[in-house]
Amino acid sequence: MVAFWTEVVQRAPHHSRSSWMKFWRRHKDQLDPDNGSEPLPGPPSKKLRYSRQDDVLLSRFFYYAQDGSSDQVFQRFARMHPHHPWKGWQEHYRLHKLEIDELVAQFRAGGMIDDENAGHGQ
Repeated sequence: MVAFWTEVVQRAPHHSRSSWMKFWRRHKDQLDPDNGSEPLPGPPSKKLRYSRQDDVLLSRFFYYAQDGSSDQVFQRFARMHPHHPWKGWQEHYRLHKLEIDELVAQFRAGGMIDDENAGHGQ
């Protein structure tokens, strides 16, 4: 396996071997045709801002189904809500984790959340 990564570095020397290995680990699910999942939706034609409703969608998703912030979790979420790319959803969650986790806590406490009073908004 070391020989493979050494050859990759020789053919594409703008990154180190460890950098290419890290890239593979992070993106192998996108490159592996045998992962058994449907293709990810393409990026939207126009960039959309994230809304309060998006925060509520994320919080409901994490309340009912998911933990963590792995690539596969956000890829699954983006298949259900393709108006933003999965990396965008992941980055939005990373930047607004406190607000979204607060919404999840409100759901757990039995609270109802309306889109107008949720999250950071536009």
